[in-house]
Amino acid sequence: MKINILIAFLFVVLAAKAQQPTNANITSKTRKLSAIEYNKVKDLKLCTVTEFTNNDSVYELVKYDAKNIRKTAFKKNTNLKKIEIYGSKTLQLKSDGYIFYDMSIGFHNMYNTRGKVVKSINYDNGYKISIDNFIALIYKKTEIDITQKSPNVFDLARSFTTENKMPFYNIMLRAPDNLVRTIKVNANDGTIYKDVTQYLGD
Repeated sequence: MKINILIAFLFVVLAAKAQQPTNANITSKTRKLSAIEYNKVKDLKLCTVTEFTNNDSVYELVKYDAKNIRKTAFKKNTNLKKIEIYGSKTLQLKSDGYIFYDMSIGFHNMYNTRGKVVKSINYDNGYKISIDNFIALIYKKTEIDITQKSPNVFDLARSFTTENKMPFYNIMLRAPDNLVRTIKVNANDGTIYKDVTQYLGD
């Protein structure tokens, strides 16, 4: 069952990558926030989140400042989320992209009022080992499916080392006796160069 969920997640990530624009002429067809969704959020105070569900999907809406409404969509109990930003007055889509835990992944696109992509940022640049490869590696190493919400995952991030700018993934897992297991993966070749279990802060 866990393997099936993992495969489904990887399919979603790969499908999302396949849909990314290859040039700035591709448009979002001036997508807009629906009237039903706007009515759910229009009278809320800033930074107040409203949530609704549709089958196994969860949607969150929030006016995070005076000019923008953020829509977050994800499957129940999963960690991959799609973020869309809409103008509060026009209700037109201004930007969209995906996050996994707190990491921006894949392409994040910004649109003009005609729905044309005016800027696109690929947050996977610099990481030869993709996020889906990393997910599969951690599952093989720990049998933990990090695509699903789990109390075992303490923290997950990726960055570059300060010494030689090597890209890496870092995951912290709860271990017995109040210990934390830290696994660091070289994002150039997928090798695990740190796997230690210790008290947090040691």
